[in-house]
Amino acid sequence: MSASGWDIPSTSKDLKLLTTGFSGTNDNRSILPYSIKQDDLFKLQYTNGGVLNVVLQDENAAYIHGVTEGGKRLDVPGLLTLISRQTPSINVLIDVGAQVLEATNLELAQQWLALEGNARAVIFFDERDEATVLDRSGCITPMRISPFSSKLDGCLIYLDEVHTRGIDLAIPHGSRAAVTLGPRLSKDRLMQGIYFPLSDFLHFGCG
Repeated sequence: MSASGWDIPSTSKDLKLLTTGFSGTNDNRSILPYSIKQDDLFKLQYTNGGVLNVVLQDENAAYIHGVTEGGKRLDVPGLLTLISRQTPSINVLIDVGAQVLEATNLELAQQWLALEGNARAVIFFDERDEATVLDRSGCITPMRISPFSSKLDGCLIYLDEVHTRGIDLAIPHGSRAAVTLGPRLSKDRLMQGIYFPLSDFLHFGCG
């Protein structure tokens, strides 16, 4: 016997066996199980328009086709070099398009920190899905016990594709992010991956 999260409703009679779920958008409503009829809360019906209004602001309109001269997808060093050359500078990389394929999160953090001489540390998620800090001395520390946990100013932040949802980081106001795009990236996935309190997004189309 198997079930998905949608198939496990509340057993409370007061809730009339309602199945509840959460999504930042309702784009996937057409592929819900037959047993479920979507009933959006009235107070949240503005959500689709709200997220589009933020993402489509002028400061988020920059786009770079991140490929080699031969038209091939950039490897990790090439992508990081391209990011490091941008003005204003970029301190957040959100790989919602799953373009980082040849390096672990730690390896990318090490390469990025080497390119950005003014950065104090890099925040990334390790193989145990724990927020981790790599500092200038090469020390790797869980973010929960790091002195950088409350001082992200001057730090680089890398979110791999897996960790672009459900992550709560206090990204400093005024940060600028590069967001990778890729084949078969849906609007729902993109919206949930980039809807952070950032003042600026720079989209990278890769491959």
